[in-house]
Amino acid sequence: NLMVYLAEVQALQGELTEAMRTCQEAMTLLSAKTEQSTYAKALQTRGFINRTNGDMSQAIADLEAARQIFERENDPKAVAIVTGELGIVYYYKNEFALALENYRRATSACEAIKDSRGAMIGHLNIGDVLLQQRQYEGASHELAIALGLARKKKLSKDELTAGLYLTEAHLALGRVEEAQKELEALQPLLENTSS
Repeated sequence: NLMVYLAEVQALQGELTEAMRTCQEAMTLLSAKTEQSTYAKALQTRGFINRTNGDMSQAIADLEAARQIFERENDPKAVAIVTGELGIVYYYKNEFALALENYRRATSACEAIKDSRGAMIGHLNIGDVLLQQRQYEGASHELAIALGLARKKKLSKDELTAGLYLTEAHLALGRVEEAQKELEALQPLLENTSS
């Protein structure tokens, strides 16, 4: 477990070569054990490292394998997280249909287990993709949900992101008054230099 967490931290700090080495070492140790959940977490971490390194095919293979194990182990939170990660990989590959499919699946999983922060991230990701695809009505709906959850959880960075994206969707739909109201509501966050 500690080696998997160490690899995750190394990857987040940009020490990708060392992270991959630590992750591979942990996976070698785990392959002889029956610790399926930990092995799946190692696969997930390796998938993240591969995504960061730009090896999207290997990232997908690792994340899909991790998801299958988490599903067998009946770990809905882990399934939601790894499914969201898959959405990110497909997003980076500009495969937006697959990104949306994974984001929606992750969002539904988060809502089912009452993970409002995960659901907020999911709705924000879906709204972002729809906004880029110029599906402004759908984007507006998803981003409004994300914004409401971010405000409820007092996640100011996410509130600002969702609010600005929602403002963009309102403007694209010609809803200037709604866009202006949203910007006024965001004004305190926009003025806060730490946001």
